[in-house]
Amino acid sequence: MQVEWFDKGGVGEVIFSLAKNIEHEGTLRPVVFVVSDRKGYLEKVARRQGLRVVVLGKNVLTLRWFIRILRIRLANLHYATFGADEYVKAKVPIVYTIHNTYIWADPSFVDRWSEEFSHVSKFIAVSSNVSAFFSRRFKIDPSRIITIANGLNVDSITSDKVFHRRSFDLDDSRFG
Repeated sequence: MQVEWFDKGGVGEVIFSLAKNIEHEGTLRPVVFVVSDRKGYLEKVARRQGLRVVVLGKNVLTLRWFIRILRIRLANLHYATFGADEYVKAKVPIVYTIHNTYIWADPSFVDRWSEEFSHVSKFIAVSSNVSAFFSRRFKIDPSRIITIANGLNVDSITSDKVFHRRSFDLDDSRFG
């Protein structure tokens, strides 16, 4: 898994949970690559729990070395496309997790990241709205995007009260 920094917050918590649970299942031995020099709270917590965390910075040679030495077989990128071409050269498929709609992205960001996204094998979106918007915004073929809704098991929620988007003044075109 690769992230810009591994700190408190939604993305950090997702990565921490994934790494911890994959490690627990024992089928894969995850490594969290942090592709900046910023250290974060969850990095320390993950290390204390025995998870592998490598702070790479933006050093291509170091990334290349770790891909080879650790025999990386799948890259899961979270807001961090650094080194995507190195994964491709090593024949490591890339899965990119789309955490939000990127509604804030200006045209130069879209152009720059669209190039990076060309290296991605598959995308995972956190909702169907995120998937649809991202696909249009970055001109990504929808067949390359798999939607796995936030991981909330709604079957475990019991309530007789039914909520509708209209009751929150949200129509179907609005995210939220």
